[in-house]
Amino acid sequence: MSRMNWSERLSLGIGSIDRQHQVLIKCINELDEAIHKDENFKVRTTLNVIEKLVNYTKVHFMYEELVLFKQIPFPETEEHKIAHRKIFDAVEVFKDRLKTESITDIHPELVVFLNQWLTNHILKDDMKYAIYAKEQGINVQ
Repeated sequence: MSRMNWSERLSLGIGSIDRQHQVLIKCINELDEAIHKDENFKVRTTLNVIEKLVNYTKVHFMYEELVLFKQIPFPETEEHKIAHRKIFDAVEVFKDRLKTESITDIHPELVVFLNQWLTNHILKDDMKYAIYAKEQGINVQ
């Protein structure tokens, strides 16, 4: 797998959100690195990193929904919340697959999925509210 790296093209110009996205990237990279551990350690590490990623993603989504969208009256808030729920549904499918499939089989697909999801979510969904805030003259950090 290739590491996901933070770049300016992913920056929304909203410091709090950019920092949270950087943590999510770090978690995805940790997940990718976990596959290189010995078999027993790999299983524990991968499961721990998945749990960490899920928990931090919940915190990030709650921040967007409960804090940021109070500051930015974004007209597509409900659609954005639906996108948040869809990612959790998709991750649950991967977690369910871990009950019957090996981590080694699922791991590459999961990392690619998360890389693509986060990049697309930032560049499409999140960029919409960042642009909207700028157009409305709302300065959020």
